[in-house]
Amino acid sequence: MPEPPVDCVAPIATTPVTTCPLCGSAGEVAYRNLRDVLFGVPGAWTLRECGNPSCGLLWLDPMPQPAEVGRLYAHYYTHVVPESDTDGPATSGASRGLQRAGFRLLWGRHARKRLNDFYLRRKGGGRLLEVGCGDGRRLARFRAGGWTVEGQEVDAKAAQVAKDRFGLDVHLGELADLNLPADRYDAVALNHVIEHVHEPAELLGECRRLLAPGGRLIVITPNSAALGRRTFGPYWRGLEPPRHLHIFNRQALAALAARAGFVRYQTWTTAAKAETFAQGSLMIARQTSGGSHATAVRMRPLGSSAFTFQMRAWLRSWFDRGSGEEVVLSAYK
Repeated sequence: MPEPPVDCVAPIATTPVTTCPLCGSAGEVAYRNLRDVLFGVPGAWTLRECGNPSCGLLWLDPMPQPAEVGRLYAHYYTHVVPESDTDGPATSGASRGLQRAGFRLLWGRHARKRLNDFYLRRKGGGRLLEVGCGDGRRLARFRAGGWTVEGQEVDAKAAQVAKDRFGLDVHLGELADLNLPADRYDAVALNHVIEHVHEPAELLGECRRLLAPGGRLIVITPNSAALGRRTFGPYWRGLEPPRHLHIFNRQALAALAARAGFVRYQTWTTAAKAETFAQGSLMIARQTSGGSHATAVRMRPLGSSAFTFQMRAWLRSWFDRGSGEEVVLSAYK
């Protein structure tokens, strides 16, 4: 049976969130009438930005209710088995291929590898839990390096891909409902997960409970202070309404760690995948405008080449340590 037209789909049920969920400060509207051009969730969405300079959180207002989460991910990319396990974007053209190869040999390849490895040793021992493991590709690589790995996923389709393709042990359900044993894991990692959850402090608190003494938590998430957001504005790939409920910067992520009970933590940003963010942002801009010439003209001064933006972001990161496309939290129990 064909899917009904978008106009016939029931609207997503939402709840107003007029003050900052992290610090309680007032927030000003940053973007209005954002559309989900990536996966077709209906509705127009608003993002607010906290006015507290020690916070700066971005959040959806109104926010989809928890009961609606399944509808937000009905056509999500983790349901599809990829043809390739590469972490980087595809290249095209011999000249650009050589440029990218040279850049990655000099800097980008090392930076991306560290990010893809959660800033952990790929080879070694220990027990690793990936929260929101998706289709399981990363966990499979860690298992090949000698780690004992487990995954957690709320998306049944993605969890089934991880089990069928890689034979991984994936716990299906909300982390807090699984009742996993405390002090069990040497490392817990969340890659682009924390921005999707309604209660991020509670999630990190549960991660802390699961960590063994001295265990390490790694959180990777889009950075609300990124150069990409300043460059692409409402088209920035890191916004992704309505699935991204909260978007953090370094200060906000540090405050979240403290609220979750961590006392040893640090945050930093990385421009390692700026090219990927730029590719997504340019695609969103084209789809939002229907490929109009006017939008193409507006985007050209911003650097229509995703690789050019990667170089800009890398250079900028040397002078502005908070400008990377992703912000990282490293915390110890």
